[in-house]
Amino acid sequence: MPAGPPLYLDPTLPVCVRLNASIVQAVAGTQPATVLMIRPERSQLIWIAPAEERRLEHRVPWLLTIGQRLLDQVIVAAYGESRFSRFVESLSSSGVAPIGPGEPELEGWIDALRNEIEERPAAYRVRARSLLTDILLATYRATMISDPDDPRAAIAFSDLIDFIDLHYHETLHLDGLAKMMQTSPTHLSRVFRRQVGIPLFEYINQVRIRQACLLLRRTGATITEVAIEVGYNNISHFNRSFRKLMHCSPRDYRREAGS
Repeated sequence: MPAGPPLYLDPTLPVCVRLNASIVQAVAGTQPATVLMIRPERSQLIWIAPAEERRLEHRVPWLLTIGQRLLDQVIVAAYGESRFSRFVESLSSSGVAPIGPGEPELEGWIDALRNEIEERPAAYRVRARSLLTDILLATYRATMISDPDDPRAAIAFSDLIDFIDLHYHETLHLDGLAKMMQTSPTHLSRVFRRQVGIPLFEYINQVRIRQACLLLRRTGATITEVAIEVGYNNISHFNRSFRKLMHCSPRDYRREAGS
């Protein structure tokens, strides 16, 4: 099935909702943009940025495409809620997070947002921006889950994620993280992979590369300086990790982001 024409995001309201989708399409008009979706069979939130054309393994209930400028506005409006702001900022690069209870609530807001965009009642842009904030907040809360199979050793994943977001540039060890979460290294690794869908240190690498993307876009730091800043002491390891996640070199990423 061939891909359709690229999406165009209205500069005054850079957001688009697509239902029952199997293809993430490139976005024209507003760059960069983030695509959010839920993978039903694993109960995961997935975000892809910048938006690019790719075929999904399975159809997803909805795709939400958001321009970076609009995400920045949400961050500004969320002043004082640092954890939520960091979550929204993390959407600037690709990633994955588990989704707990709350998906039906998300679907209701997604439908309301789609109706506002399609029907365009009076002041629909104001309502759409408000709904988008509600969607992002509900998504953020839905990722703050614990291990449902072992309440005696419940792991507050939101605390662990927040710790990684703040200390990704440091040397992190499994034993130390497990001790902090008051569980065993084996249990932490097993539960994290089951809940998030990827190994713990693969997630940490995603956080580091995500921050590297921000530095490459927003600063003039050299590639080596960026690598050290986000926690890589070996530039070759940084380049391999970056290329594995972003499918290009840090230098190429910076050149494309600046074009």
